[in-house]
Amino acid sequence: MQVKDYDNYNQLFQNKLSHYLGTWLSSYIYLAFEEYEGHTVVKIDVEPVPKPVYLKENGSATFYIRADTTTKSLDVEAANTYISMHRES
Repeated sequence: MQVKDYDNYNQLFQNKLSHYLGTWLSSYIYLAFEEYEGHTVVKIDVEPVPKPVYLKENGSATFYIRADTTTKSLDVEAANTYISMHRES
């Protein structure tokens, strides 16, 4: 893969990230292209963020959590409870 391809991939990733999660989040997510067993893979590092992140699609925002091996969406009440319990003091 040529550097131009890395740049295009990074640009596409950043555009999708901004559209679905918010532009502000890009300063917490880092992409690195690495070789693994003869293939180029993308390593994505994500730092903890200071506020909740919502998935925005079809005109609405949804809050998801990871619970063991599953991903669950939470309704407004459950999301507020989850967020308040996980705020750093």
